[in-house]
Parts: sequence; C-alpha cells; structure tokens
Amino acid sequence: IKTKAVKKGDEYVINGGKMWTTNGTQADWMCLLANTSDGPPHRNKSLICLPMNLPGVHVARKINKIGMWSSDTAEVFFDDVHVPCKNIIGQEGMGFTYQMLQFQEERLWAVANKSGGPFYENQVQHSSEPDPNSIRTKRNSSPEPVSNRHQNQVQTPSEPGSNLHQNQTKTPSEPRGIPYQD
Repeated sequence: IKTKAVKKGDEYVINGGKMWTTNGTQADWMCLLANTSDGPPHRNKSLICLPMNLPGVHVARKINKIGMWSSDTAEVFFDDVHVPCKNIIGQEGMGFTYQMLQFQEERLWAVANKSGGPFYENQVQHSSEPDPNSIRTKRNSSPEPVSNRHQNQVQTPSEPGSNLHQNQTKTPSEPRGIPYQD
C-alpha cells in the first residue's frame, strides 16, 4: 500500500491509488486503507471514510474480473484529496488490524456462499434424512434434523462473546514458519 494520507491541520491530504475497489464506479463513499505515518507497516495504516465525489478522486477504469459479477470493481486514483480528520475510522494506525479482521469475516462468508447452490441443498437434504442403519442415528435419536441441531452452534467473529478471534491469536504450541517480530 503506497497511498499516503498526510495530516495537515484538521484534515488529511490523500495521494495515491487503490486497486480492486468494490463498487468503485458507483459508490458514494469508500473505506480507504492509507499510510498515515512512517512507522512499521502493520501500525502505520489507518482506515478513512472517503466520499467519492470529492475533487481529486478519479475512477480510472472498471476492472473486468472472472467472478463476483454482482458488484463492479474499479481502479481509483487520489490527487490531493482533502478529507476531514473526523472521517478516520477507529484509531489512527490501527487500519491494518481492522482490515485483517474484516477480511477474515469476508472470506468466511465467501466460503459459505460458494458452498451454497445444488451442493449445499444436496447436503442439507441428506442431513435431514437420517439413515436408520447408521451408528450415529442409533446413538442420537433426536427427531430434529442435523442441519437444525447445529445451526445455532456456529460462531462468527462478529458475534459478541465469540472465541474465534481469541483462538486465532493464541501462540501455537509448536512454532510454524518465521516467528512474528514486533
């Protein structure tokens, strides 16, 4: 990420560009991840709510892509775009962390979406019709279909009290790859 948002008084002046902007050709505003300091890469980025109708915002082109046709994707450039400091989302310097958390949830939804359709319907149908010869059916004779019994046990990172994020941030008992250096 090379886009910079430099603080000048009570506003940021933004210069750079953004690829893969979802709904970039038709959006009223965007959530921009930009460098707001010269610190370490995971601590120098902030999320900024940027109205798309500001002077200096240029939608360069719509990007043709293979899938996800329900929304367009665009390349956008910023040339001395002035945005009030109050448009920052959360705390300055925490943008990378916020974005990574959002990507986790987005990718979970993408997988759930791709699991839909005929494959999903086939699985739900089979899980709703227990096999009388199955050991599992003999052990668990609940009349409720499996798909309903487990539906409320799924947690997403956005649920209050969810321990998914806590489990992901624990240090593994055996190190894998290069250790994280702060």
